[in-house]
Amino acid sequence: MSQILHHQAHSSPPGRVLHARVDSPTPGHASRLQRGPMPNGNHLDLSQAETVLHGLTPTMNLSVGGQWIPAADLLAAPSIVAALVAEHARIRSISVPRHAASLFFQRYCHRLCSATLGVWVLTGMALDASARQVSVQIRDGSPAGVQFTGRLRPTHTPEDLVSGLVEEHLLPLAAQLQGAARLSQPQTWGNIAAALGMSARTLSTVRPAAEVLRAVAPVFGTREVLQRLGSCRILEGPHGPRLFYDRASCCHWFEIPEGSYCSYCSRLTHEERTCRFIDAMAAETPTP
Repeated sequence: MSQILHHQAHSSPPGRVLHARVDSPTPGHASRLQRGPMPNGNHLDLSQAETVLHGLTPTMNLSVGGQWIPAADLLAAPSIVAALVAEHARIRSISVPRHAASLFFQRYCHRLCSATLGVWVLTGMALDASARQVSVQIRDGSPAGVQFTGRLRPTHTPEDLVSGLVEEHLLPLAAQLQGAARLSQPQTWGNIAAALGMSARTLSTVRPAAEVLRAVAPVFGTREVLQRLGSCRILEGPHGPRLFYDRASCCHWFEIPEGSYCSYCSRLTHEERTCRFIDAMAAETPTP
């Protein structure tokens, strides 16, 4: 089956696809490929192997395993969404359905927002992230990648960008999760805001932090709830200023087995978050 590769956050003329395609296993076959013989007996799972291969051949934009699903299909099929959340809960040993829904949605938001906000900051263009323009890769019960058609929004404004991303994609998906596993409205909006904030944080490693903040502030400003659920700040690090996001809500990652607090979690004090941000900057590898 022809499958679609991971996204890259770059611009593309309207109607062009951002990704290449490659023949890969049909859904369900990936589990049989998790491990194979190696002379020294050291085995990686598919996601680990993919990470290594990305480092070896970054221009290949390789994706292996998983199942690609048109996002529009998820919005139209509550049973599919319920099954994905159940699988996510099973694999991560999550006993509380709403926690599984929140963490599934959080991972989904991170991938969708990273590309959408990345294109906005890097090009000034509004990528169309509405459900009809996106496919999602599901692997091991979690969103693992996204693919966009490359279509742009009618106008390159923060309002048009957020309308496609939120009202035409993430909120309808959240409605399915609310029905399947009682995902709450505060968690819905908190995860969306946090995904935008983390994307902005990452972008400040390749663009000046003040420039990123100027670009993303109007995006947060389109919805009062996005402004209320977190705030950005700039810290000086060994490789220059970096933009960080302080979340005002919680995704409940800490409540699952082997979970923890996110570095920007509202359950940490301001000082604790600052220490984690400083540690992150100290651990940065400077870009060439």
